[in-house]
Amino acid sequence: MSVAPKAKSPTKRESKMISDFEKAMGSDCVESLFLRERSIMFTVKPSAMLKAVEFMKEKWGLYHCSTITGMDLEGGKLAVIYHFEAQGVTVNVKEVVPTAKPVADSIVALIPGAEFYEREVFDMIGVEFKGHPDLRRLVLPEDFPKGVHPLRKSWKSPRADK
Repeated sequence: MSVAPKAKSPTKRESKMISDFEKAMGSDCVESLFLRERSIMFTVKPSAMLKAVEFMKEKWGLYHCSTITGMDLEGGKLAVIYHFEAQGVTVNVKEVVPTAKPVADSIVALIPGAEFYEREVFDMIGVEFKGHPDLRRLVLPEDFPKGVHPLRKSWKSPRADK
């Protein structure tokens, strides 16, 4: 476990959550981070997101995804960060996928409320969620060019040169 700069120490609850998650996930947990009071982040291997959500549902009673953040990282990678609340703690779970083949497992079968969030990340960043029941555009118009994702760093607005 790492502690973010200037962060207070984790409470007993947060420490136990981190410890339990690391133990359950084993080598599938790439990093655990205490961000600040009532906020922790885990990075998992892309193939382990479903395992992480199943664990959190069973162990912590997780049932709701607050939102999902999609990020274009340096080095040809995209991050997908699911934001949950469990036991009064914001739990962020991140996976990193290659930009060249941006595929991640959908969690919709486990957390139905993630359906629109995954569609938004698909639309704006271009991550394909394997197993999603209805992966189609949500934000962009249907005639927007396929394979073009406006939240990627490589995207150039056609109006930028005008």
